[in-house]
Amino acid sequence: MILIGDSGSTKTDWRLIDGQDISILQCQGLNPNTCADSQISTSISDLSLDFSSISKVYFFGAGCGSVINQDRMRKLFAILFINADIHIHSDMLGASIATKASEKGLVAILGTGSNICFYDGKEISQKNRSLGYLLGDEGGGSYLGKLFLTLYLNGQLDSSICEKMKKSPTQIMDDLYSSTSPNRYMASFCPFIFRNRSHPQISSIICENFTAFFEKYAIRYDEKEISFCGSVAYYFNSELKHVASQFDFNVSLVLENPIAALTLFYKVE
Repeated sequence: MILIGDSGSTKTDWRLIDGQDISILQCQGLNPNTCADSQISTSISDLSLDFSSISKVYFFGAGCGSVINQDRMRKLFAILFINADIHIHSDMLGASIATKASEKGLVAILGTGSNICFYDGKEISQKNRSLGYLLGDEGGGSYLGKLFLTLYLNGQLDSSICEKMKKSPTQIMDDLYSSTSPNRYMASFCPFIFRNRSHPQISSIICENFTAFFEKYAIRYDEKEISFCGSVAYYFNSELKHVASQFDFNVSLVLENPIAALTLFYKVE
């Protein structure tokens, strides 16, 4: 049996391939930069799996781009998957395989966070470091949520939008600064933003979010065709494509998440 995992900061999608049968599982995001070892181990242990029967594990995760974090995750996985050949890779490589297979091209992730790379058909190369929600993640859900909350908390949002908010500025400040995952908390406002995206102020911050992504990251590459993975790219694809065109980029593909394509890739391998 083969187990494939694709993990962002918010959730992890799993697919278990057993011959022609495919099982679907899910748990919380397993980013080693924001999760303790105990959280990671417990989340995986709670999956309904026969761990000893799994022969291969392919895990693509946010925060797994460094050798240190890959080794750390591999050791945690080895405790549970005692008979498996374990492969730990970045979520960026997973997105690249899902959108390009063995073809070359520019690939980006816009989920809770954001990232971008050039994929040569086997490996990725990057001109920027993923700085996370404190210093980066422009284009992603946490940054979009930050833009929205800044207007709301400063009393700069239109009253018609404020009236729809279920929490007061004081409640949000308390929740945000007591949260163990502030990036997820900020990104949690994306569904509200999506539902109100026709409002001029909301439309403006969506475009501002994507503009920041292209200005700070995408234009550093020579490529002008780009593929995207991630919920923010998927649900705001019309706004994303509009901003991309302003920078002379062509969006060739947008996937909500890469797990289905990764499953097909390894199922026929």
